[in-house]
Amino acid sequence: MRRGDFSHQCYDGRPEDQCLIPLSKFHKEVDRIRDEIRQKQNLDVKRVIVMSDDNDPGFWKEVEAIGWVRLDHAKELTLEKYGEWIPPIVDQIAQSLAVGFVGTEDSTFSLVSMRRIQDWNNGPGELISRDPYRPKT
Repeated sequence: MRRGDFSHQCYDGRPEDQCLIPLSKFHKEVDRIRDEIRQKQNLDVKRVIVMSDDNDPGFWKEVEAIGWVRLDHAKELTLEKYGEWIPPIVDQIAQSLAVGFVGTEDSTFSLVSMRRIQDWNNGPGELISRDPYRPKT
C-alpha cells in the first residue's frame, strides 16, 4: 500500500489526510481476491501480508486489528543491517510468492508485483485507484 508521498498529491484539492486510499477499500478488495482464489484454485488464504511505506502507528494498528500482518523492517533493522536496497528486495521476493495481490494504482512497485503474481503464480490481482471518482477497472 503506497501511502508515503501520496498523502501530498491530491487530484481534486482534498486535504492531505484524505488523499490516501482508505484501508476499508483495500479490505473489501482483499476479500474479493480471497474469494476468487478460493473459487478458482480451491485455496483458503489465511494470511494477508501488508507492505507499505506508511509510518503512522495508527495505520499499522488498523492493519493489525483486521488480522493482517506485515514485514516490519524497522523492528528487524533490515536497513541498518543490510543497506537501503535490501528492504524493497525482501518485499519483492515475498510478494512474488503470493497467490493473489492487491496494490496501489500509480505505484510501479505494485504494478510489477501484481504482474509477477499473475504471470508466475496464475494468481488474481487488482490495483486500487486513489481517485475516488475513477471506477475500478
